[in-house]
Amino acid sequence: MLAALTLGALALHAGPAMLRPTATATPARTSPLLLSVASDLLRECSKDERSLERISTLVNELSAAASVSKAKQAVLGDWRLVFAGDADALAPFTSGEVKPPFGVVEDVFCRFEKGNSMKAIEVERRIGPFGNARRSLVGRYSVDTGKNRADRLRFKYLWMDDYNGRERDPPVSAAVEAEVVASQAEGSVLVLRLGQPQEKGTTPADMTAGSILVWSKLRAKELDRLLDELGVKKEDEVGV
Repeated sequence: MLAALTLGALALHAGPAMLRPTATATPARTSPLLLSVASDLLRECSKDERSLERISTLVNELSAAASVSKAKQAVLGDWRLVFAGDADALAPFTSGEVKPPFGVVEDVFCRFEKGNSMKAIEVERRIGPFGNARRSLVGRYSVDTGKNRADRLRFKYLWMDDYNGRERDPPVSAAVEAEVVASQAEGSVLVLRLGQPQEKGTTPADMTAGSILVWSKLRAKELDRLLDELGVKKEDEVGV
């Protein structure tokens, strides 16, 4: 079952409540071709019975259709994870503290800010009368737009806020790298691939769904609305 981790189901338990499409930010100047492919990708990721082959094909089409436009601006904003190919791809964005069968990862969000600050937010659905729990991984990020290889997202966590709001050491102290496979500054989808760097402009035919993460762009204030629906603290309530 590791081949198809999905949100609401990140602990290998599919949860239909999390499989609905996210309302995404509307692209302003993205080409019709990219809009169509991105829409198909998000739609496939939202299905109860998704095709890993189809997801891989759409990711490769998106990557081949356009190189990342202004990659540093492309990653800015709030994102909701809608597909994680496998546990290894997911791990850098979660705490590692959710332990089935007593809890499952219900949702994962990521915020990239202009000042190079970033935050990954994990929402755990705990079994029983305990309610959902939130953990935040806080760090710094950069985007390497080197000439000889694909754009790379690098980030390093500085601390973790646990479900009680206490500041703790992050689960991973080393820096993490991921290839920015596809996105645009005006786009509604961000695809990251963990693995060895690829030469710039290449589209590996063997880019499988198991190596990728698909993120859907959130509208302004959408993150707080979703966190509120999930029953955990919103951003302006953290630390209160």
